[in-house]
Amino acid sequence: MVPATIGADCSTDVTAELQSWLDQLPDHVTAELGTRACYRIEGTVKLDHRRKLVLAGNGSTFKARTAGVGGRIQRRQRSQLNILNSSDITVRDLVVRGANPHAGVGPAAYQPALEAQHAFSLHADDNVTLDRVQAYDVFGDFVYIGGAGGTPSRHITVMHSHFDRSGRQGISVTDAEDVLIDGNAIADVGRSLFDLEPNLRAQEARRIRIENNVTGGATNYWLADKGSGINIGDITVSHNVMQEPTGALVIVKGPAFGTRGPFAFVDNSFWTTGAVSEAHAAGAFLFAHAAGIRISGNEVRVSPAAHLAGVELRDCRDAAVTGNRFTGVTKTIVSSAA
Repeated sequence: MVPATIGADCSTDVTAELQSWLDQLPDHVTAELGTRACYRIEGTVKLDHRRKLVLAGNGSTFKARTAGVGGRIQRRQRSQLNILNSSDITVRDLVVRGANPHAGVGPAAYQPALEAQHAFSLHADDNVTLDRVQAYDVFGDFVYIGGAGGTPSRHITVMHSHFDRSGRQGISVTDAEDVLIDGNAIADVGRSLFDLEPNLRAQEARRIRIENNVTGGATNYWLADKGSGINIGDITVSHNVMQEPTGALVIVKGPAFGTRGPFAFVDNSFWTTGAVSEAHAAGAFLFAHAAGIRISGNEVRVSPAAHLAGVELRDCRDAAVTGNRFTGVTKTIVSSAA
């Protein structure tokens, strides 16, 4: 159990004290926070090179009251919990509250100078589970899943959690494989709800499952897949329900030198205003330079004012669009000659 000497009422910054306690714990243990305590975190709590560790939040909160301390880079990268180069880690029943007063849908939410202040930041980890966690009012993403030193994260699960009001994305995958995002409530996202966006050509997003989530509004896309390279595929999006619209729906747009895929969108309920558009999109779903596309059993609502087709295919192959219900669209499919 966390020492009673560490302040638990958010009156003072206890980042260093919590870090010291965690660093002294051996692997193969459960680190218990206080029951519904409040720990003020103006820096970053790290689990670095840890093995078989459970961080049991017990309903406690990591709370930031400022935009961070230190220099420009330090403030930009300040995340409440950073898990890196670790394996067999579980974080459960922990609440993170950031310091973004404008987080959520709206132009003031996204502040580039602070965009990497994520609630939960994962780098080059293996077998990490975030279970029944919460995050609110962050400058960055609720969850960021990436790599480090050329090693992607692997076997990552985000489940049964609640996220509301971000400054940037909802959940980002920039370098990872075998990721499950299941049964979460995610709303009021500053940019895109789900972002599959490798930063470098060698990075990947492979075997990603986004299932059974309930989502609210987002300024940009429900799912954005841009970024570098073509090592993106085996993406399954199924049984998700949108309760509020996003500014745009789905964009998959890789470089012209190869193809991304496969992608499957099955039995989802989607809703977009079409108020946001990139790459001169003519469809609510835009696929460019992709292969192995399956869109089936979805209900898709599009604002008629957007004048969009349901699906646009550019230089794609092996695509099947079957059994969907599109409302408000100009037509079901538009496709390039290729």
